[in-house]
Amino acid sequence: MPHLESRNLRIQWVEQMPSDSGGGLLRATTSTIYLEDVYARFDNLNIERDGRLVPVTFVIDGRAADGKFSLRGRAESLPDARRVLAAIYLENIGAAAFGRMVVRSALVPTAGTMTGRIEVDMTGSTLGCRTNVTLQNVQYGLNPTAPLQVSSCAQVERELAALHLNRGVFATCNDDTARPGFRFVQTFREPRRRKAVGGFEIPRFLTCPARSVPS
Repeated sequence: MPHLESRNLRIQWVEQMPSDSGGGLLRATTSTIYLEDVYARFDNLNIERDGRLVPVTFVIDGRAADGKFSLRGRAESLPDARRVLAAIYLENIGAAAFGRMVVRSALVPTAGTMTGRIEVDMTGSTLGCRTNVTLQNVQYGLNPTAPLQVSSCAQVERELAALHLNRGVFATCNDDTARPGFRFVQTFREPRRRKAVGGFEIPRFLTCPARSVPS
């Protein structure tokens, strides 16, 4: 198939994530990101040339609330694996939407937007990325769905409320997509979060009274 194209798609990205479990109860948190007005195009699907598959190229554009995203990439077959190279462009994307997709991070974004670029290189199950984004009035808060629940950290919450980030952030990531519990959003977001709040005294937060939630 030389060409496949779709327009005006609406996609719901839903994840069921473990939440505050214990006492014989297993709870899960549902997080959803809505992608609107999505345009997708794939070229060179299953096309051979000189006995080899031609790399598939793809374009995906769309809207998430008031922000826009655009993905450009290619996928090619290597002798022992498949490689995907892609660049994701973000414009005015709500930071809090991605924060809802993360369960184990102690801090999550609660407001603000981000604009920038994410480069992805995945060979087989090995994933690498480079993130270069600008944060615009981004705020962070304590994650209510993290396995470590905070019971009394009013001072930390007040300091987080006063933290408004307007800066560029560059970060890299490496992960294995075949490992148990892998999630794309968490892999991309965690290195950026560490760089963004690097000036905040997270170790003091971790000493707050807390209870461990069985996994």
